[in-house]
Amino acid sequence: MGSPDGTRLAADAKVKPRKATAPPPEPPICELSDAQLLATLLATPSGTSPQLAELASDLSRLAFLDLEALCRMPGLGATRARRLLAAVELGRRAIMNPKHRPVLLSHHDVFAWALPRLVHLEHEELWLLSLDGRNQLKRADRVAQGGLNGCAVTPRDVLRPAVRNAATGLIVVHNHPSGDPTPSSDDLHMTTKLAIACDLVGIPLIDHVVVARDGVSSLAALGVCDAA
Repeated sequence: MGSPDGTRLAADAKVKPRKATAPPPEPPICELSDAQLLATLLATPSGTSPQLAELASDLSRLAFLDLEALCRMPGLGATRARRLLAAVELGRRAIMNPKHRPVLLSHHDVFAWALPRLVHLEHEELWLLSLDGRNQLKRADRVAQGGLNGCAVTPRDVLRPAVRNAATGLIVVHNHPSGDPTPSSDDLHMTTKLAIACDLVGIPLIDHVVVARDGVSSLAALGVCDAA
């Protein structure tokens, strides 16, 4: 014969347990803020230090910071700093996919091509961009490399690979490590000589573009690329 207590225990045993509330779904990566992306990558709460918060507010700084500089930031350390640099390098390599052949119709297109390649460098490099008849990039060649204040280049240095590439037009682009894209007097002089040489061999110089952290300059827009 069951007791009142036994009846109550049996009834309690039939009560179904409550289901655990599912956590809210994680937002898509593309919808995260810069600070959230940084925190996800580093597996650390966002805003753990003023330095990291400042870094999240201007991610372009990552292109100019090395391992030593990152390691000095509180909350990072060598392991997280290397993880961050690896992510930046992966992004840069994805953008610089050699199979991608952009159409370069303006100096803004050239700046987009040069941004992951040249803007962060602490020395000057000058590149030849050989184009086909549709202004699509056929091949990019580095033709000169210098120091902080410039690099020496002659029209022959540019035209030899341009002829080899069977270019129907060419653009040259170089960076200013100072951050100021204003063309120097040497830039103007070299471009004038190159435009004359290009006219002689029948490969038009479409533009000479100077890129830097603070922007971009087009010598074609200044009228310097005309051979006349």
